Amino acid sequence: MRKNLQLDSTDLRKIFEESIRVKDISSKLIYYSGNKKSSIVKKFMTRSDFDVIGIHNEDITGYVDISDLKTGYVSDYMRHFIPGELISETTPLIDLMPILKDRERIFVLCKNRIDRIVTRSDLQKAPVRMLIFGFISIMEMHLLQIIKDVYPNNTWEKQLHQNRIESAKKIFNQRKNNNEALDLVDCIQFSDKRDLLMRKNEIWSDMGFTSKTAFRKFFTNAEQLRNKLAHAQEIDTGSSWPEIIGLVIHVELLIQKLESLYPTD
Repeated sequence: MRKNLQLDSTDLRKIFEESIRVKDISSKLIYYSGNKKSSIVKKFMTRSDFDVIGIHNEDITGYVDISDLKTGYVSDYMRHFIPGELISETTPLIDLMPILKDRERIFVLCKNRIDRIVTRSDLQKAPVRMLIFGFISIMEMHLLQIIKDVYPNNTWEKQLHQNRIESAKKIFNQRKNNNEALDLVDCIQFSDKRDLLMRKNEIWSDMGFTSKTAFRKFFTNAEQLRNKLAHAQEIDTGSSWPEIIGLVIHVELLIQKLESLYPTD
């Protein structure tokens, strides 16, 4: 039984559902008149690093993509907003990621006006980074508790190389000097937890992985993403946004599975 988890995925989801909304990471959608020349608007968009801007064309509103603009007027290239491209400003942030997995941007409906926009680049912002880091941290806590269950009496030590044990002991002694109550196993690294559980076929199988290779790849990618977040690096370095979003979705689903397989007291 897992007794030390102070926060589960339901708690984290509730925090983000109640406190942080799509509007909090969105940007103002700039509007231009449809009678402006495409060349002028394109220069403005390039200078402002905008891929999309809104367009007012008489009583009709829409938008243009910078890749469409050529000669003539921007109204010639106006696209109409469609329901599938719109999201309410009050939508919880946590529900945004699956939407951006399959599209690069989505427009934000503020009351009765399409006033803001969210793109994948907005996923670099602090609220999203906190959300992702929170999920990965919860998952790691679950892994630690499973290790304590399946490796009783410190039998996990026989499964790691001595240099990994020494590394854990250094961290343990540092924390011990700060009067933190913990065991040596609490000081092993993310990769150590992965390797220990990978030795237990029934564990990675119960988690839904079809092979040790798939298990290792998933947790290696999760660790790399966590490290980027911890060191304030760009999230999408070396990976595509669909890959990253798919990974985060998988992390949350795995946490829910672990909470079902290994319920807390």
